[in-house]
Amino acid sequence: MFAGDPAFMLCVFKTYTVADGRRLRVHFEDVHMNNVMPRLPIEDNNRLSLRIPADEKSVLVRAAALTSTSLTDFVRRSSLEAAREIIRSEEVLVLSARDSQLVLDLLENPPEPTPALLAAAKALAAREKASHGDR
Repeated sequence: MFAGDPAFMLCVFKTYTVADGRRLRVHFEDVHMNNVMPRLPIEDNNRLSLRIPADEKSVLVRAAALTSTSLTDFVRRSSLEAAREIIRSEEVLVLSARDSQLVLDLLENPPEPTPALLAAAKALAAREKASHGDR
C-alpha cells in the first residue's frame, strides 16, 4: 500500500461550534491516519459476540431487569448511547468566543505559506506524479 492508495487516505469532517452557536463544518482531505482510526468491520450478519466475567454479566442482567428490557436490548441501547457520545465528543469541538473568532479569521484570511509548507507541497506533488506514472 502506498501513500496515494485510496484505501490509505481518509477525508475528515470536523464540526466546530462557535460562541454564538453557529456550527462550522471543516473538510480535511487526504488525511493519513496511520492506523489511528480503527477500520469498520464488514460482516454478513447482525450478531455481536463478547465474553465478559460473570460478575459483570450479573450487573448487566440486573440493570436490564430494573429497566424492564431484555439483556440484548439493554446492552445494545447502552452501547449505542456510549458510542454516539464518544463520536460526538471527538467530532465536535466547542470553541470559546476568542478561539471561534480566531478560526473564522484564519479561514477568511489564511496566512502566507511557509517555506516548509511549500517544500512539502512540492514533494507531495512529485510523489503523486511518480505514483500515477506507475499505474
